[in-house]
Amino acid sequence: TAPAASQIQFQIGGPFSSVSGYVVVSASGTPTENCDNLLATLATITSGTVKLPAGTYDCGSDQVEMNEDQDLEGSGQSTTRIIGTAGWVVEAVNNAELRELRVETTATGHSGPVGAVRANDGSTLSNVTAINRSTGNSENAGVRVGTATLKNVTVEVMPGTFFGEALLITSGAAPTLIGLDAEVSGPASETNTIYNSGAITIRDSILKSSGGTNVVDAITNVGSEHSAVVVNTQLIGGVSEEGSFTCLNAYNEDLTELGPDCQLLPSKTVFVTSNDFTGAMDLVYSSGGLFGADGICNQRAVAAGLPGTYVAWLSTSTVDAKDRIPDARYYRTDGVLVAASKPDLLIDEAGEELDAPIDKDEFANTKSGSRPWTGTDNAGVGSANTCADWSSGSVGELGRLGSTDSVIAWSGSSTSSACSNSNPLFCFEK
Repeated sequence: TAPAASQIQFQIGGPFSSVSGYVVVSASGTPTENCDNLLATLATITSGTVKLPAGTYDCGSDQVEMNEDQDLEGSGQSTTRIIGTAGWVVEAVNNAELRELRVETTATGHSGPVGAVRANDGSTLSNVTAINRSTGNSENAGVRVGTATLKNVTVEVMPGTFFGEALLITSGAAPTLIGLDAEVSGPASETNTIYNSGAITIRDSILKSSGGTNVVDAITNVGSEHSAVVVNTQLIGGVSEEGSFTCLNAYNEDLTELGPDCQLLPSKTVFVTSNDFTGAMDLVYSSGGLFGADGICNQRAVAAGLPGTYVAWLSTSTVDAKDRIPDARYYRTDGVLVAASKPDLLIDEAGEELDAPIDKDEFANTKSGSRPWTGTDNAGVGSANTCADWSSGSVGELGRLGSTDSVIAWSGSSTSSACSNSNPLFCFEK
């Protein structure tokens, strides 16, 4: 709601007008005059909300230093622009919020990092665009971040001669990063969307890095003690080998889901055998057991010309099937995705299911209606019925069965079979 005329106190010729609850910077002059008014306002008004009308505020080499307990609010990221050549154009401090505007740096000739905004501990950036397309610097950045909060922030950086970072996380900082669209792109030795010297949590974001000749990382942890938790985020570029990474619903450029460590999982094959076997598993090796079952899987893979080494999806009294396979993306022999990761194979909560049933044999033929031996529940844990650890073909022993038709009870249906009967196996590439 617009304030009543009686609430507005105009200072004729002054840098701002006072409105109930906030002040409005005068932006009717040249871009340089507009910034002079902004700096004069911040020197006079040290708390509360300072509003910037649409326009350009050219601050040259002067840094815009916000005060504690102060908000600087523009009229929109496309209409309110603060530009300058200072090492960091705007500095936000404790309990200060910068919002609804764009900050651009045109600094040149610097040997250290230069950027648009420095978000110190306790500050907040929301609905802000930070741009650095400067030339003649060794290192260009977008935002330098302490233990701050960034929400819905867009960062665009053209790297310097050697380095480029969209976000520089200061030593020991633990910022919260939500809804970022951050990109560093251009020729340089290293391009890092986030260069992390702290412990970051980032969610619902897109991080893009390209152009680096030696390093092209979406996230670089500077040392082993640094960490990144990434949730619902797309990473276009790699992650460093140092430090710890935790990813949940994170994806690469092709929207392929990344593993829990933010690395792209390898692709593996799974099939159900075309032939059936008793619970003794002694067709290939007379000793049977897991060794014999694995031998059957590999014999069938060789017969079909499948690469790799395979293990049977079986549990024993001492081994769970889930511990026999690696974390990977599992595909059927017809190329259809079964599960994007090992955890996705394990149906241990209501509502979970495979992307597709495991109903293709080693030759990619459909084998529906089959009940493979598993001795395993749907979470990959062994059950009581394992045909004496897959060494018995006796009618008096039982083995638990799965299903080639189900995407839920695929491993542990409610059915068991006498071990003298013949059933197929699920075979997973190691």
